Amino acid sequence: MSMISDAFLKCKVLVYKLIPYGFIKNNENYVISKNILNDSFNVAVTINKDNQIDVKVIDNELEEEYENFKSDKQVGSFVNKVREEVLSFLNDIKTNCFVSTYFVSNQANRIAKLIEETYNDLPEFLWEDENTSGVFRNKTSNKWYGIIMNIKKNRLDNLSHDVMVDVMNVKLDETLIQQLWSKEGFYKAYHMNKKSWISIILDETLSDETILKYIKQSKELTDKK
Repeated sequence: MSMISDAFLKCKVLVYKLIPYGFIKNNENYVISKNILNDSFNVAVTINKDNQIDVKVIDNELEEEYENFKSDKQVGSFVNKVREEVLSFLNDIKTNCFVSTYFVSNQANRIAKLIEETYNDLPEFLWEDENTSGVFRNKTSNKWYGIIMNIKKNRLDNLSHDVMVDVMNVKLDETLIQQLWSKEGFYKAYHMNKKSWISIILDETLSDETILKYIKQSKELTDKK
């Protein structure tokens, strides 16, 4: 992940707060800029219609884009100072214009909301060093019936680039799992027993209603202690 995507991980923009904060609407984009380091650089933040965030830093004297702050390979006190100033600006935008979410993708957050409304279950984040994986636990048996994770898609298909995706693992009947492997949106379970679990990608390939159907089956399979 990049410094910018990390800054806004598990956050949702509150569009109605952008203009009061100082953003200017430009067509379908919202734009704001700020000078840093004694006006030596200008930081421009753009949020587009898909809520994707772009950050550009301009060297005001050279009138050129300064990209070194984005690269982990660039080290030194000066570039670190630029990073600190940019992150401070981004964190202030995040505090004032965004709200925290459970997961990264919109569909993962909708699914979590549906589970809460249907079963009154909230995700448990069990790993201190990893805050994007949430477990849903059956109160009757104390067993997991679902887990949402944010992973590299190529861990599912060995083909994709390093794009990050949310997936949900659910427990299903072994025969059904084998049937679903050939269907779009389903993959062999990541990081779990592939005979008992299956991964469902949460990228709008499948409807929320379809996914909730398999969550229901998973929960029923874990009902017994």
